[in-house]
Amino acid sequence: MTFWDTANIHETYREIALALKQLGPARARIVISSKIEAKTARGARRQLDSALRALRRGWVDIILLHYVRESLSCWESALDTLHKAKRRGEVLAVGLSTHNPRFVRDGVARKVVDCVFVTLNVAGTWVEGRGGTRSMIEACQDAARTGVGVVLLKVLGNGALIPQRSRALRWAIGQAFADGVIVGTETIAQLRDTLRYFGGRGDPC
Repeated sequence: MTFWDTANIHETYREIALALKQLGPARARIVISSKIEAKTARGARRQLDSALRALRRGWVDIILLHYVRESLSCWESALDTLHKAKRRGEVLAVGLSTHNPRFVRDGVARKVVDCVFVTLNVAGTWVEGRGGTRSMIEACQDAARTGVGVVLLKVLGNGALIPQRSRALRWAIGQAFADGVIVGTETIAQLRDTLRYFGGRGDPC
């Protein structure tokens, strides 16, 4: 498991930095994504600097605008700051996370995102806006066709689908347009179940 997702508001940079240190040379394989909430240039720069300092890495692989639920016009200053950081090598990819297909389409149309992280699961929960799951799938398919990376969030429905873990994960990883799947984890037991599932060592359910 080499794709680690966090966010500024989760306050887990310290723990991630410690885990990277303990990995030794293997840490080079780890891809880290994080999210910022700031909409101003100064706020975005401050939150990015916080991540860079805490992770002690010199760069962050992916930085996202966190939970976009309004026009990207409101995020223009933050986006500009992140793209400047990308040109300096402090960020490798810029994107957004959202529950609404409208903002997936907005980001792709404006050509300001390298990737989108979207809520999508077999039960159709957590998707906002018109059209529900079908609209989100179509928006993601369109994004993928333009070369924008697509990563699925809340594939276990924020925990509600844990009793159906195998079915939910099969559905998520079966979406051809998805480049990655983030499985939320709150306990060591849940992490072990996820590792066992993707490691092919038996069904965690």
